Amino acid sequence: MASLTHCMRELPYLLLFVLFLVGFKNVFGENETKVTSEDLQKLTELADQGDARSQMTLGAWYFYGRGVPKDYARAHQWLNLAATEGDSFAQALLGRMYARGQGVSQDFQQAVKWYQLGAAQGNSLAQYDLGLSYFTGKGVLQDFVFAHKWLNLAAVQGVKEAINFRDSLARKMTSSQLAEAQKLAREFKPKKENPKKGFQ
Repeated sequence: MASLTHCMRELPYLLLFVLFLVGFKNVFGENETKVTSEDLQKLTELADQGDARSQMTLGAWYFYGRGVPKDYARAHQWLNLAATEGDSFAQALLGRMYARGQGVSQDFQQAVKWYQLGAAQGNSLAQYDLGLSYFTGKGVLQDFVFAHKWLNLAAVQGVKEAINFRDSLARKMTSSQLAEAQKLAREFKPKKENPKKGFQ
């Protein structure tokens, strides 16, 4: 019975996780995500109990405005809680909120902070945005080597935009820079990042 209860608690997040694998744009951009009032109530109850995955899911729903009205204040509330607990998707989305000034004051350094935490765990969205940050020098010193490293890692996970930026960036780099970036990408190993506990 305990295992069944656990599975039922995990179901909302697991379903959303599958949707994330399909792609953020397709899931929350063009297609409506149907959320019933019962779904919202159950997920909110779990989030209120401190479940980071439920908090991330609610934050994503409010961020994209799919199934519920778009509400950046609520998105930030839930994503911040989940990100602080170490959820990499929440960290990536929270970084985007700071980069775009959505529900918060625009702060590129804060954006990079959350991108770094999510990227270190292997989140492709965070890796892509972190790569762009190093490419443009927003929130961090411009560094083509690190930009290529993170864009390359995101590209390997199927982020099409990352492939284009990575290949374009490669043409601006020296052979030694490119070799160093590729070496860093090969050596990368995802690790758990919890802002409350530091590196793990």
